[in-house]
Amino acid sequence: MIHRASLFLIACSLAACTPAMQPGTGAEPGTAAEPGVVPAATQSSLDQARARWRAANITSYRVHVERSCFCRGREPVDIEVRNGVVTSVKVTETGADAPREEWDWRPSIDAMFTQLGSALREGTPAQATFDATHGYPTTAIIGTLANDAGTQYSYSGLTVLR
Repeated sequence: MIHRASLFLIACSLAACTPAMQPGTGAEPGTAAEPGVVPAATQSSLDQARARWRAANITSYRVHVERSCFCRGREPVDIEVRNGVVTSVKVTETGADAPREEWDWRPSIDAMFTQLGSALREGTPAQATFDATHGYPTTAIIGTLANDAGTQYSYSGLTVLR
């Protein structure tokens, strides 16, 4: 009897973790209709967001970036970009410069657009949400986090520099 009860609990746990369609919406899991889930990126959503980012004409900025993965270089950083070029990557907690060889691990906004576009062209799973006003990615997931092969980036606190 204990074995049967254990199987029942495992089945219930798995069912609770499996996303279901939103009642009455016909929306698949991961679409905008499901709150709190990052939707799959499409070429159209990427193009629209990149157009908003380009129209904003922000070439000098500071942004906070968090990276989640099973990899090195996960500490949150503040990236500074001047005239489209990354000039500084600082570890948020300490203010220390991140090692220069790790800068590519924390992509600028333009580099993230490039990475998302490459992922879509190559058929790599990609998910993203974009700032409604300026179009920059607020969350980007490239690869599949569930099998330890993905990376999630979060961008926040955009400050335009003059």
